[in-house]
Amino acid sequence: MGKLSSFFSKIPFLSGLGGKKKSAKSNVELQYDKAINLMENGNAEDAVEIFEKIVDIAIMDPNYKNFGTDALKILGELYETGKYSNCIVDVDLNKATQYYEKYTNLSKDGEMIYKLAQMLLDIQNFSKAITFFEKATECGIKAAYMNLGSIYENGLNRIDQYGNKSDFVVPVDYEKAMSWYKKLADMGDTKAKAAYDRVDYASQHTDSIEFEEKDKLYTEIAEARRAKGKEPKYKAIDPARLQYQYTYVHNQIDGYIHKLPKDWVKTINSDTDEEYYAPSLTCLLYTSDAADEEDSVDLGGRRITKKKKKRKKKKKHKKKQTNRK
Repeated sequence: MGKLSSFFSKIPFLSGLGGKKKSAKSNVELQYDKAINLMENGNAEDAVEIFEKIVDIAIMDPNYKNFGTDALKILGELYETGKYSNCIVDVDLNKATQYYEKYTNLSKDGEMIYKLAQMLLDIQNFSKAITFFEKATECGIKAAYMNLGSIYENGLNRIDQYGNKSDFVVPVDYEKAMSWYKKLADMGDTKAKAAYDRVDYASQHTDSIEFEEKDKLYTEIAEARRAKGKEPKYKAIDPARLQYQYTYVHNQIDGYIHKLPKDWVKTINSDTDEEYYAPSLTCLLYTSDAADEEDSVDLGGRRITKKKKKRKKKKKHKKKQTNRK
């Protein structure tokens, strides 16, 4: 066996592989069974060591490929979920992706390639994630086309443990986004066609379909409030302050999803007649709710009861002083 037999001789439990078989099972298979038993007994350390040696053999000798791929799937699941059989370890997604990547090198499994791409995206290894999404498309995984389109439509930022975003690591690229959406749309996928149309529209207009959808939603909310007799009166506020009153939920695939509170309404700048959207209490001079509770409201939408009471006291104090005079 040449080089392979010398490799076997360095591993105690495989040293017999260069000679005659002593049983119906190969030494690799016997050691694989041993590792499974160790897993069942909760001995992760020794099991992992044996599985890794089996993987090394499988990489060098295709005769043991099945044992290698099975071992890699077990190791990947162990560190992805933190448990396998009766073994418990600390979750380590970096280790899990390394094992899954080795698995995809041995087996061109499209579903596993796609899963690996998603995991790489979750741990913010963006360049590798994109590479494996592209490989998944080559295996016919349609969802991977949508992932790639979304990545380039929205761009990707790294987010630290405190939720702070970096600058774009993968910048917005409408041409690439449309390219991936179109490839899937040409296969007859209606969602991909809608996504292509959305990006095509956004690339040619300063506004977007997303804004139009928000406009429609807020109009419905405003109409519902009027029906309940809660139509507010607005005052002119700097538009720059209003347009940033949205709240966001970040998702690496879907980009920024606007999470819209139900009580937000359309706000009109009385000087310019421009329309903006903000919390219903953000820019009101008066509402029936506020009048009942005698509260004023600041730009963050918070009620300020104490401040108002202080103002009342000051006014009363001034009146007393004038009366004394």
